[in-house]
Amino acid sequence: MNHSSVAKNLDRWIAELGDRRGELIGQVGRLTSQADPDMVREWKWMGTPTWSHS
Repeated sequence: MNHSSVAKNLDRWIAELGDRRGELIGQVGRLTSQADPDMVREWKWMGTPTWSHS
């Protein structure tokens, strides 16, 4: 799965949460992307969204 499809799946998963978990995870993702635009979003640890660089 390429990075863009992973990001789309994460966006959909976050939106489907529909509660404060989704709001918080979305906010962390936005802040992370602002701090480092080269950050990569991934799924790890039994379906947990993560952000990494290098």
